[in-house]
Amino acid sequence: MASRPPRCLPTILLLLAAGCGPDVSGPVTVGVLGPGETPGTYAIVPTELPEIESLAHLRGPGVEVLAGAKLVLDHDEIARGIEAGELLTLDDVKEAMVRRRGRPPRAMFSPGTLESAGGAQTVWLAEDYHSLGMATAYAHVARARRAAVGAGLPPACLARLPTYYDLTFIERAGGVGGKQHDNAFFMPLMGSIFFLPHDAFPTLAMAMNQGIIAHEYSHGIWSCLVDDFEPLSWRTLSLDGPAQARLAGFNEGLADYFGAWVTGDPDFIALTLPSESDRRDVSVARLYTQAMADAEQNLTGFDPYLLGAVLASALWRIRAESEDPGVADRWVLAALAALPAALEWAIQRVGTFTVPDFLAVLAAASAGEGAPFQARVCRILGERFAAAGPVNGCP
Repeated sequence: MASRPPRCLPTILLLLAAGCGPDVSGPVTVGVLGPGETPGTYAIVPTELPEIESLAHLRGPGVEVLAGAKLVLDHDEIARGIEAGELLTLDDVKEAMVRRRGRPPRAMFSPGTLESAGGAQTVWLAEDYHSLGMATAYAHVARARRAAVGAGLPPACLARLPTYYDLTFIERAGGVGGKQHDNAFFMPLMGSIFFLPHDAFPTLAMAMNQGIIAHEYSHGIWSCLVDDFEPLSWRTLSLDGPAQARLAGFNEGLADYFGAWVTGDPDFIALTLPSESDRRDVSVARLYTQAMADAEQNLTGFDPYLLGAVLASALWRIRAESEDPGVADRWVLAALAALPAALEWAIQRVGTFTVPDFLAVLAAASAGEGAPFQARVCRILGERFAAAGPVNGCP
């Protein structure tokens, strides 16, 4: 562990007494909020950050935490700017939104100990709530990246993901709107994850929920592999409305699967959004229905999370039945990487993209993992999506 001079008192003795701590680089072990010993709980747990470049600034090769930023998305202002010829590109729109650029934080840590399965462990402990929040967000984004790269995500994807902590985000349209809070999302236009202030929910903050962070990271993976980091993807916009709705549902389903995969908790959503547990717990067997198909086609009452929940539960079952869960994770990323070619075929031939089309991509990608795995994929997808018809490409 490399260290730099302490930022306050000069001697180690005084440093420990004052609790002001040096900046350090990885590998380093930090106490962050993570799953507790009892299911459904969180606790401060020792977590190794193997590649961190600066603990004080929470910066590493795959993550860059930024604090103090302010963005304003005023739809009317942007429309006027486009009409006046002042906003000609998406970069112009992006710059128009920025009111205050984020900066590297100065998180505060002191040396201490935490109990773990192996006994007492020396760690760096946050000195205040925001230092804990930022360290937790950093650790969970870094873990999501390690999981994805380990399963085949190209390292160039999301190589240093800007992660805005406690972002001031204002959205207005027609003079209505204001400061947003209690939310987290990946914004393709900014190529970043946003964590908004935790103000009202009496539950675990989204910036501290490992599964929600992995979910949002998955949207970044989709942006990289499917949309080429284009905020307005030409592939998506070249398809009809029902196809765009389905893609939104597939994106949400893959993100819920990724959140469960990274955490090992199929109901990770419940710690922050307990009301969503009934329809988002990926361990619950869910079936695709004709009513869902009608909602997609008619764009009436369509909910991308419902389609996504069916997909996530099917993928989770396939993973659970696999002797090596890593095979399922590798297969899902391989299917996602193959999706652009399938979308381009659909654009040229029919102008739409259906649920059977997506299932065919999954089935084709599973062949690379051997006949027994493909048979499992075909069986479970066939059961869960029976209302969509046979799964093309299955033996």
